[in-house]
Amino acid sequence: AAGSADALLGRAEAHLAAGDIGAALTDAEGARDIAQQLRGRRPASFRLGLAHALVARIHAAAGRPGQAQAAIAAALPDLRAQLTPQHPVWQTLEALRAERECAGHAAQVAVYPRASIAVSSRT
Repeated sequence: AAGSADALLGRAEAHLAAGDIGAALTDAEGARDIAQQLRGRRPASFRLGLAHALVARIHAAAGRPGQAQAAIAAALPDLRAQLTPQHPVWQTLEALRAERECAGHAAQVAVYPRASIAVSSRT
């Protein structure tokens, strides 16, 4: 199941890069749902945080800052325990959080960088 979530996150990134917002959101939300199930009763999940962060970027790219902000708020508790403020994912979320019109920042940094795949075997 973790592999399925990772695959959906990767495919969502590809859809977002191609400008297919609908497909990107469908895959990111699917990854989020799987990650939520995998998290169980654990207090935090890196994979769930990544999924929320990607949902935030997709909403930002679609010009939906309110929904982007809600997804950022959902991502931060899961990522706070896992990332330093210098991590690219964290910096992207902070930039989106600080920006009222966040659509311009959505595609600057990939939320699912290749380095994160190797580091995160956690759910």
